[in-house]
Amino acid sequence: MILDTSSLHHSSPETLVILFKIISRGSWDELHRWHEALPGSRVEHILHGIYALIIPQGGARELAQ
Repeated sequence: MILDTSSLHHSSPETLVILFKIISRGSWDELHRWHEALPGSRVEHILHGIYALIIPQGGARELAQ
């Protein structure tokens, strides 16, 4: 998964939600790598096998800079 951060520099800081469909141990590990890399983010279970990574206002902008 690639996140285009070019629009983050010109937008107001808003909460960002990224959905993950967990199909393997690898996708679970990837979700947690993102979670660890984004301070203040949280993981929420949405449906069976689908999780949301919620990044608070300004969290992704700080990472992009």
